[in-house]
Amino acid sequence: MNGTAAVFRANILTKGSNQLNANYIPNTVFFDGGANNPQKYDGLGAALTLIYDLPGMTATSITGYETTHGYSRGDIDGGNPTGPGFIPFQSDTQDGLQPLHQFTQEVRLASSDAASPLFWQVGAFYFDTDYVDVTNPFFVPATAVRQSNSSVALFGQTSYKLDAFTLTGGLRWTSDVKGLTANGPLTAPITQANQVKTRGNFLSWDASLAYALAEDVNLYTRAATGFRAPSIQGRNLAFGSGYSTARSENVMSYEAGVKSTLFDHTLRLNADAFQYYVHNMQLSAIGGGSNSVVLLNAKGGNAYGVEADAEWVPDDFWDFTLGASWTHTAIRDAGLEAGVCAQCTVTNPIDLVTGGARINNNPFPQAPDFLISASAKYTYPLADGSSLFAYTNWWVQGYTNFFLYKSAEFHTNGNYEGDLKIGWTSPSKRYDVYAYVQNITDKANLQGGIDFNNLTGFVSDPRVIGAGVSFHL
Repeated sequence: MNGTAAVFRANILTKGSNQLNANYIPNTVFFDGGANNPQKYDGLGAALTLIYDLPGMTATSITGYETTHGYSRGDIDGGNPTGPGFIPFQSDTQDGLQPLHQFTQEVRLASSDAASPLFWQVGAFYFDTDYVDVTNPFFVPATAVRQSNSSVALFGQTSYKLDAFTLTGGLRWTSDVKGLTANGPLTAPITQANQVKTRGNFLSWDASLAYALAEDVNLYTRAATGFRAPSIQGRNLAFGSGYSTARSENVMSYEAGVKSTLFDHTLRLNADAFQYYVHNMQLSAIGGGSNSVVLLNAKGGNAYGVEADAEWVPDDFWDFTLGASWTHTAIRDAGLEAGVCAQCTVTNPIDLVTGGARINNNPFPQAPDFLISASAKYTYPLADGSSLFAYTNWWVQGYTNFFLYKSAEFHTNGNYEGDLKIGWTSPSKRYDVYAYVQNITDKANLQGGIDFNNLTGFVSDPRVIGAGVSFHL
């Protein structure tokens, strides 16, 4: 990849508002640093899957390896000493991997008798990664942080079908170890002898019950636990404020729903309701006036909601889809605080001693309260077996908070975008030739912000018009 990192734009928000102001000029930026925000990465990966049939069962091995290196640089404040707007100081930062290695190995045995009401599988999984992350703030020499992570898991699952009912249960034991060493000008070296280390173990489970109400209608319910191992964040070492860690989190979730195929298989309709609670929820407090990235543990986080999706294929020409979800999320910790922005209008209560915002009951960051998506495709067959097609898809996103604290500026509500693709498919169905328009309306959707300096934001890509050819093996 040889491209451009996020384009930051200084003071495109006005204090007290989340609407783009006159400082947002679609084709203009005001950088004095960042070298035009380059982003370059090279990666190489391979996977090998081996399947061996045994009497009454199948053995499977999946091996994977990935490596990547590169960097991303940006004019973080999004402006220059003359503006636009008030910019307290200039910020130019580069981060990169030199390099990352990741290896995974899974082995499992699974029953292969399709006629049997009993299905089972057992297996093991191994994950290992090691990488060096180099951060260069440019006002001091770069800091190199090396992190490693190894994880081992054993799992088993079984299901039994009895008439219209199918009962499924599973267990997974996970053991995770992370380590961090670092060397930079603003902090004492963290070596193998005094490295930062975290460990976590957890036994998770899931249980579900499915009921075939009719041939094409299935009801289901599921309860499950999940686990996220302890985390280490070392980015702040490059700015002289140390590292942070977060304890393990675990999740208890519940779900119930229906999956159906109706009207002679022309309509697929699925719907469900869900609820989950995260114990010791891991959060990243990003930015704030101190320009830091700090890991936090909230006592808990709660979420519940409903979602539905449908696909309607009335004939050989048309295909329609519609999906929608509504989710309520809330951080649960009466004593938890997060650092706040430099210039924005914080709407949470402020601790007068620490200066932090009390974030209890705030929504999860970057978690929309609703999403709606829809698409339509029309296919017109030609006499030679080829076909013409036109496809469009649209989405709308509800209220989304960017940071842990709430503010009048750093959130969105009502972002939307639509795309269009028109093309020709060969008689063999292996070639497509097409033209496309992304972001048809050319809407500038605010997608995030930088809060430690000025009211910097970044927006979605503008309208893009192009053409392409694809080949399918």
